[in-house]
Amino acid sequence: MTLLKLFLVPLFIALVAVSGRVWGAGVAGLLSGLPIIAAPILWFIYWEQGQDFASATAAATVSGIIALSTFCFSYAWLCGRYQWSLALLFSITVYFAVAFFVGQLSLPLVGSVCVALCVLLLQIIFSPRLGQQQLVAAASTSEILCRMVFALLLVVSVTHFAAWLGPTYSGIFAAFPIAGSTIALFSHRNHSAAHAIRSLKSMMQGLLSMLVFFYIVAIATSSFGFSTALLLAALTALVLQFGIILYAKSLSVGKR
Repeated sequence: MTLLKLFLVPLFIALVAVSGRVWGAGVAGLLSGLPIIAAPILWFIYWEQGQDFASATAAATVSGIIALSTFCFSYAWLCGRYQWSLALLFSITVYFAVAFFVGQLSLPLVGSVCVALCVLLLQIIFSPRLGQQQLVAAASTSEILCRMVFALLLVVSVTHFAAWLGPTYSGIFAAFPIAGSTIALFSHRNHSAAHAIRSLKSMMQGLLSMLVFFYIVAIATSSFGFSTALLLAALTALVLQFGIILYAKSLSVGKR
């Protein structure tokens, strides 16, 4: 199990980063919206804490997506006015404030999904506009390594302290913006605010699939068991994400 923690998530991160080099920042941002970090955390929690704990954690991750999306939205607006260090500091502060707030709510799962979906769609709509400029910036090797290391630290930390955190905050922090913060930081610092905005907006669009993934796991585990629910959720999220990528590509072609 320890070896899986050490290698599984970093491997997923590397694959997404390579996709960015092949297909561009927009596709990499969309793929970063998939639960490539949060899903393995949930799987490890299932093996270490049991099915009921994992199901409750999945339900809480739905609320965690609100905080993750808010981080992306905040950085997208701040990066045009501030240097990357200040934009990152302010956005992380906003993330923790929202994460603590949603952790105190006692909404039913359907209510959490509705709130998360509304927040996510509004933040996508009201994100900064970039016009028709085409931005492509492949992730550097140092950026990929940072994502891999920070993702590994998150997986180890959340799974190690899961019993102490409880299912609510284990789920919320499973959606900590590891990919979002590294994408934002390196895109902003090495390229421009516009690159960061493009990547973060794509990531927010990708979070729609992540929302569906954790909702399915939360509702299907009791009926089908955790492993089957996880597989069903993964297949659904992949199909939805593929549809989002095709739609985004069609819009891009239509603007040329």
